[in-house]
Amino acid sequence: MAFHVFLESKVDATILEVGVGGTYDSTNIVPTPIVTGITALGIDHVNVLGKTIEEIAWQKGGIFKVCVIPQYLAAR
Repeated sequence: MAFHVFLESKVDATILEVGVGGTYDSTNIVPTPIVTGITALGIDHVNVLGKTIEEIAWQKGGIFKVCVIPQYLAAR
């Protein structure tokens, strides 16, 4: 629904928050975002993303695109 509204409204930019995040997230429909980012990783969504922090990191990394500047946000 959000993508439809953005297209119909002809927005110049938007900030999209992912659902589960990573490889299979719906935000991957955006072919060339200006920037992508990942916050601190944790052991959550283990039934979808993996059982270890390494498996979760691999899945979360699926949000990154070629020639797009990644941003890493440190936990505070």
